Amino acid sequence: MSAHSLQPTLRDEDFNELASALNAKSGEAVHNRLYSNGKDGLHLYRVPELKIIATYLKKKLNVHVTGFSSMNKKDLVDWISNGLHRQDAGAAAGKRERVPRAVPASSHHHSSHLSSSQHSHAAHFELIAARITPNPFFEVVQTLAVKDVMASQVRLSFTLEQTWNSPFHGKPRSVHARIFEPLEAWAQQGQRMKETAWVTTGGLYVNNNQVVGLPKKRKQPHIAANSNHATPPVVLDRYVYAGHNSVAILTAGERFWFIVQIGNVREVDEVQEEILRQGPDTGAYCGRSILQQLLGESESDDIACTDLEVSLRCPLSMLRINLPAKGRNCNHLQCFDLSTFLEYAKKHSFWLCPNCHKPLPPAELRVCSLFGEILNSVSSEADKCKIMPDGSFKEVAEGEERLAEEEHRKAKKAKLETQQQQQQQ
Repeated sequence: MSAHSLQPTLRDEDFNELASALNAKSGEAVHNRLYSNGKDGLHLYRVPELKIIATYLKKKLNVHVTGFSSMNKKDLVDWISNGLHRQDAGAAAGKRERVPRAVPASSHHHSSHLSSSQHSHAAHFELIAARITPNPFFEVVQTLAVKDVMASQVRLSFTLEQTWNSPFHGKPRSVHARIFEPLEAWAQQGQRMKETAWVTTGGLYVNNNQVVGLPKKRKQPHIAANSNHATPPVVLDRYVYAGHNSVAILTAGERFWFIVQIGNVREVDEVQEEILRQGPDTGAYCGRSILQQLLGESESDDIACTDLEVSLRCPLSMLRINLPAKGRNCNHLQCFDLSTFLEYAKKHSFWLCPNCHKPLPPAELRVCSLFGEILNSVSSEADKCKIMPDGSFKEVAEGEERLAEEEHRKAKKAKLETQQQQQQQ
């Protein structure tokens, strides 16, 4: 196929359709990212979003290309870039490195060539999966099964190749299952799917074995209100094997989407390095901006912090913070230790700020340069620090801290007594 035979005619309606699928602000925003910023713009998309763009572009180019689900981010960016510039996208895809592929549930053989019906299933799976908030510790290779669970008993199946659990570039492979709220709850707004927990704790069987340890709904108000940021996936590695795998789901009448994916497991160090490459936060709620507002240098009063004393211990480990971080949209000075937070998030799939309990997606994590300066300005034994009106830092001595606590206790007691006297009058 010659390069001149590729004529991608993407019109305004195409960019609008892509914007809807990608949950982008507008078709114009998609157009600018695809054409104005080159590969740098494409790298801003996540792998599931790149797969949507590649599938859409393949249809426009009218070329026969398979295996998008097994491409890594670099391969997808290269293929899309070549396609957009009217190069031989088919040849570009042929040069990619092949990775072990998982076969969709509708296939009953191990051939890498899928029928048109199987391609339709795979495309449907990927479109649904693109609505999922990505887990930074799980690099999805392929979506194996998607099921809208509406009955009290549902059965489905999927197939894994012989090499499904072979490490890829040193990264172990894993099979995860997740459940999400019904379609109507998120489709109308074009939002990402909202993850939920299991109501029927013994309701999942894989290859006739009951899956134990299904994540339950948690009762804490801030977690119950944000279950899509605090629900771990169900790891199926010990229940699945190469070949045909059967799944049975039992419910008490609840409805949800059930999704199974295979992917590469990523380590905390790798995710932390990605965050560090983004540099410190400079947004409206970065440490310096909040400090300016607290010191009266800004007209904004949308700040949650009421004093200028910060703890130098991580709220998760209670150890001294080493690498201070917070969410870009968290309106407080207090930070946590980035490594500790990532370790906790990987173990519990917990993506809520430990200080203000707001949802804290991985993409919003930023290192706080101001808090780093605070840590460097006080002794290694200090637990707390005060930020003075002139912006300087003062270590809180142990005796001073006890005195401040006593004064706070007395002031609180006096206020309570005054309120009681007023009520008696």
